Amino acid sequence: KTRTKDKYRVVYSDIQRLELEKEFHYTKERKQVKKREELVQKEKDIVVHHHLQPLQMSTANGIGNKMISLD
Repeated sequence: KTRTKDKYRVVYSDIQRLELEKEFHYTKERKQVKKREELVQKEKDIVVHHHLQPLQMSTANGIGNKMISLD
């Protein structure tokens, strides 16, 4: 540890720093991939919801369940 003006600071070797940087960038990329997958899933959910919404409304109003008689 190295003493700075206010506090102690850890000094890493070049190899340790390189590994930390690689881990940081890898983690950043994984987070981006995860967010992208979540957005795609949300878009699919929205599309499904919009396709099902008219069906749900018609069955809630009783339109889908009634038979028309031609008397």
